[in-house]
Amino acid sequence: MVIKLKTHRHKKFLGQHFLQDKNISRKIAESLLLTEKDFVVEIGPGKGILTRELLKHIPHLTAIEFDGDLIDPLKSEFGNSLTLINDDFLNVDLNILAKKNKIKLVGNIPYNITSQIIFKAIDSNSVVSELLIMIQKEVAERIVAKPNSKAYGILSVLIQYFGDVKILFNVSPGCFYPKPKVTSSVIKIDFKKRNYLLSCDELLFRKIVRGTFNMRRKTLRNTLRSLKFSEDKLSSLDLDLNRRAESLSIKEFLDLTNQLSNK
Repeated sequence: MVIKLKTHRHKKFLGQHFLQDKNISRKIAESLLLTEKDFVVEIGPGKGILTRELLKHIPHLTAIEFDGDLIDPLKSEFGNSLTLINDDFLNVDLNILAKKNKIKLVGNIPYNITSQIIFKAIDSNSVVSELLIMIQKEVAERIVAKPNSKAYGILSVLIQYFGDVKILFNVSPGCFYPKPKVTSSVIKIDFKKRNYLLSCDELLFRKIVRGTFNMRRKTLRNTLRSLKFSEDKLSSLDLDLNRRAESLSIKEFLDLTNQLSNK
């Protein structure tokens, strides 16, 4: 069901594509499996179509909206059921916002800052339990990709390491106003269900993953040399350094990180 939105000129520089399909907003809200005790933060409520569905499951919601022109209409409609923060989500300290409750993050986000939003959630995973967002389908496929595929890369390894990731469903351009030029996907990252429990130096892990994939056509030996690891360290590794980054599983990246940090 597509509903008619109240008049508001979208702002292209903010990457606004307003969801207008009520059935999609219902499916998103239901996918969070909410209880009344959950602390939910909505990223970019826009005109409130998802906000309305979320408030059918919980008594109160916190939302972060950057567009100041949308604040008063949201306050007028939702009143005390909604705590609004008029700011850029990337500027909000989630550790302060969470207090004693872990956050379930949800939103139809600007696609041009997808990676920044996901990595902010990753960096705050001690206070964020889940992230459920609408993103570009192509990016979603990269996130869930497996080794030895063209889509497999930095996003695949880092995000799958920090949480259990699933594509829930796809959304056609016609469900938005204005229509985006791409199909969208709703993904869920559950930070409570980590599939890789091996501990490692996470800063070094990120450095190795980013560095090797940024030179993905080169062998691991050459990329690790470029990252300033010595020949002594490389020669003692229990790994075939003639392989390329896209062939390594996440566990192998973790093992590689631990070997390099221990030598």
